[in-house]
Order: sequence, then structure tokens, then C-alpha cells
Amino acid sequence: MEATQSRSNPQGTLNGGVTSTLADIGMGVAFGTTLQPEESFTTIELKINFLTRTKVLWPMQQVLA
Repeated sequence: MEATQSRSNPQGTLNGGVTSTLADIGMGVAFGTTLQPEESFTTIELKINFLTRTKVLWPMQQVLA
């Protein structure tokens, strides 16, 4: 996923919902490897403590440089 301006809030930091979604997907994929073919799962509760902001820089080349 590319951190673009459309995923940032007015302060120019990455929206926390994007970060939470990526963490949830990662945990789900990892947990899914432990299931049998007939089993399924869902996230019932998710709690994330943000320790610092993720600054989105423009243009993106600044991030990659």
C-alpha cells in the first residue's frame, strides 16, 4: 500500500484506520494459516495504541530517498 495524500488526515499524518486495517489483515493472514479448510474466523475486537504519528511526505519520492 502506498501512503498517499488520500489516506492522510488534515494534519498530514497517516490515518489511524489505515494502520489498524493493515495490522488486522496481517494478523488475520497469519492466523488463517493455522486453520483447517472448513474453519473460518473473524476479528471480534481490535485495540491499537498509537505511540507516535506516521508523517506522510509529499512527493512520495522523499519517503523512498
